[in-house]
Amino acid sequence: TEALTNFFQLFSTFLLYFFSTTLNRLQHSKRPLNKIEKGLNCPVVWEFEDQRLIELDEQGREPTGKTYSYDLVFNPSQDTFHVYDKQCRPIVESAMKGYNGTVFAYGQTCSGKTWTLMGDGHGGSNPGVTILAIKDIFQYVKDHPSVEWNITCCYMEIYNETITDLLQPDRKKAYNLPIMEDKVFGPMPKGIMTVGVHDTKHCLDVLASGEKNRS
Repeated sequence: TEALTNFFQLFSTFLLYFFSTTLNRLQHSKRPLNKIEKGLNCPVVWEFEDQRLIELDEQGREPTGKTYSYDLVFNPSQDTFHVYDKQCRPIVESAMKGYNGTVFAYGQTCSGKTWTLMGDGHGGSNPGVTILAIKDIFQYVKDHPSVEWNITCCYMEIYNETITDLLQPDRKKAYNLPIMEDKVFGPMPKGIMTVGVHDTKHCLDVLASGEKNRS
């Protein structure tokens, strides 16, 4: 139906914000149509340029006159490797040199955030930018053996304005963590569990254990 088609058009797009002390960029990524959308013959209602998104009519044929500008626009044919190389890798490299950096995915449910961040997992043909970042971090450590590294990770969920520690084995202690000001890291959830990780697989295994505790 037209209403269902419009629903899928609305929820098939998301934004990635990239922040660092030297880089503040807004990038738009459009995921490919999924099997349900293809089965319904849903049209792609956007035209893609390198830094501009052009809205098309409901048939995906004619421009509506609305355009949206971004630092970068990725079309559905560009995979997570391309997104990572263009936007995330510089932030990871800066972080390893001591600068704060964040990759933040924002969008509606079913818009492709989890796919872009995690992809089809470690060893898959389309690993997400999170997995690619973890690989680069440990490769950087390997390439700089003269530096003593201490790599830890934490995994939290912010849902309905409540912070949950996804790595805390005692689930009674995991919920509704307050924010405190850490002298080293700045604002942090009080008491959040951090786990030391020694290689890519170990880090991904830790994150996978936390994934089971998501809402």
